Amino acid sequence: MTQTSLTHNVAPAAASAAALVAGLAAIDTDIRSYVTGFFSGQAPSDLSSIDSYVRGTAHAVVLSLKDQSIGHGPLITLVIAGGVLLFFMLRT
Repeated sequence: MTQTSLTHNVAPAAASAAALVAGLAAIDTDIRSYVTGFFSGQAPSDLSSIDSYVRGTAHAVVLSLKDQSIGHGPLITLVIAGGVLLFFMLRT
């Protein structure tokens, strides 16, 4: 796999993950506190605390997605369907 091919595959995935976290940070205060803590230098330094920090962040993201999907089910379905269509559109 060439460097260009790797960049074309990783860049959209990273951008979509960043957009997801940014959207959740705009809605949920728990995610916002994790993101601001990470960018203000409160991120852990050793490997075991990094693991627990990532697990805590992932758990907060999943809970936030669950809470948002319960209240806005049809909208979440539309967003997921639009994301899948966008993915296939960009792949071709």
